[in-house]
Amino acid sequence: MFEYEKLAKSYGIKVDIGKGLQIISIPTESNARVDIGFTSGERNIIEKYFPCFQKYKIYRNLSVYGDCAKPLSQVLADDYIFCSNLCVIFDYAYSALWSGREFTIRINALSQGYPQEDGTGGERLFASLKNLADRLNAIDPVKLHGLINGRGEWGPIRIRKIILISAAALPVVLALLIRFVLPKLVSHH
Repeated sequence: MFEYEKLAKSYGIKVDIGKGLQIISIPTESNARVDIGFTSGERNIIEKYFPCFQKYKIYRNLSVYGDCAKPLSQVLADDYIFCSNLCVIFDYAYSALWSGREFTIRINALSQGYPQEDGTGGERLFASLKNLADRLNAIDPVKLHGLINGRGEWGPIRIRKIILISAAALPVVLALLIRFVLPKLVSHH
């Protein structure tokens, strides 16, 4: 694993490895508030449960979704290098998100395998991530801010955070209900 992480670092990439999950991120230079996700295929879980996130096709089976996805889709669809690198990323990842400051992918190694075992030691993935970040960095900041035009507040990154916080808070709320509310309800009957 050490060589894999060392290779990632040489590309400016951060790798967090858990049990069967890898979260891989690369910084991007935009200070715009972007919150978009990318998907490969017909339907993903975000679109299923959050129909407000309409998908916009950018290339073959690649789509973008989120608050400011529509205007960004037009720019990204014109960038063949971006789209071809995103195709490579989805050979490994099930999730790809861009916050403006960072591009992050998630890899379920149990179902998709480990990138470090792909014959290139992960270099194919890291080179594609680096190229993708360079293409995002090449978007003119003035044009990007104009496209976003105040949007970007609500997207898949924010929804993911809300779900994680809610999931962490739920056991505490349930424990408080059981401890304080349930006894009062039972004692009144």
